[in-house]
Parts: sequence; C-alpha cells; structure tokens
Amino acid sequence: MERVILPDSTTLLEYMLGRMAYILENITVDEKRMEENILITKGAVFSGGLLHKLVMKGVPRGEAHNLVQLVSFRAMDVGRELKEEVLSDGKIMSHLTEDEVEEVFDISWYIRWVDDIYERLGI
Repeated sequence: MERVILPDSTTLLEYMLGRMAYILENITVDEKRMEENILITKGAVFSGGLLHKLVMKGVPRGEAHNLVQLVSFRAMDVGRELKEEVLSDGKIMSHLTEDEVEEVFDISWYIRWVDDIYERLGI
C-alpha cells in the first residue's frame, strides 16, 4: 500500500505547489471590487469577530453563537447593517461596550497584516 500511496502523494504535492506558485505569481487584486463585496454583506462578514469578542468577554460559546445568529438573521430580515442591529440589541450590549462593537466592525484590524503577507510573497 505504501509503495503506491507515498509516490502518488508526493506527485500530487508537487503539482499542488506548482499550481500555487503560478497563482501567486499571476494574482491580481481588484481592491475596489473586494470592498464592494464586503459592503454587500451589510456587516455579516464581521459576525465571526463578534462571536470571538463575546467569547473573550466570558460569554459561553453556545450562548454567544445563539446571540450572534439571532442578531444576524434579524439584520438580514429587516435589511439593516449588522452593526446597527448589534448596537440596538440589549443582550449583546450587556456584554460589550460601544467601543468594543466599533472594534469588531473595524476592517483595519482584519487586514493589518496584508502588507506584510504581500511582502513575504514578493507581490
């Protein structure tokens, strides 16, 4: 079994690395389109950060998940920004300050290492 799997695995790995190198050498980033895609979500992309912040504040993970899920669905149902819905939600705001909510929805925290990553990749 190993005499077949190991050579096949290394051949596949070589192929995958070659494809990844090609992608990284030829990648183009449309920053405007990326920003548009983020804005389309009305803040839903920050729900993971909100969950993490609640857990870090001592809210049990299951409860935090339920809170984030409820407020996210409510925001989608009424067509509001998730941040607005969070700020008006008493249960979530009993655990977080307004400044902490602002931190969660600040995109700069999520992209703080992008320049370093591009530099490491040589792009």
